[in-house]
Amino acid sequence: MRDLALPRHWLDRLFREEQGRLQRRLGRWLGCPAAAEDVLQDSFLRLSGSEAAAGAREPAAYLARAARHAAADRLRGPTGRATGQAPLPEDLACPAPLPDAVAEQRERVRRFAAALRALPEKQRAMVVAARLEGQSHAAIAARHGTTPAAVEKAVARALLRLNASLAEDDGDPPPASR
Repeated sequence: MRDLALPRHWLDRLFREEQGRLQRRLGRWLGCPAAAEDVLQDSFLRLSGSEAAAGAREPAAYLARAARHAAADRLRGPTGRATGQAPLPEDLACPAPLPDAVAEQRERVRRFAAALRALPEKQRAMVVAARLEGQSHAAIAARHGTTPAAVEKAVARALLRLNASLAEDDGDPPPASR
């Protein structure tokens, strides 16, 4: 018998190997790909918490049977479904961000880099030194032959321009200037 508390990788592998085939079959049976996906994930969660599943000789067949039963419950309607499901254990949740969140973050980084490149060279260098490299205004001023107050003002103006540019890309009204 497999111990569910130890090697969960077999569950991941099983799900990845069987997901496409079972989802297509359930989709044809239920007539809705989204419902098929829900049923398959519900089945997988039931499998992950089942000691009988951990001891099954053919886990793929066990998953397929559980999916068929869950689909039948779905077709019967709300009265045929179990009312209380255990919450998803924290160690089963995938720690990786969702693909749409990754794409959104990459787009934000791309827009920020473009807005940063649009700044005048001296202003950009001051912002990078102050905000990204953590240098003091005094050190930046010494390098650029100016005063710390001038560096502070240049960085503040640059940050306002960056915020306005990013807000414009988002379709938001630009932030109020000081």
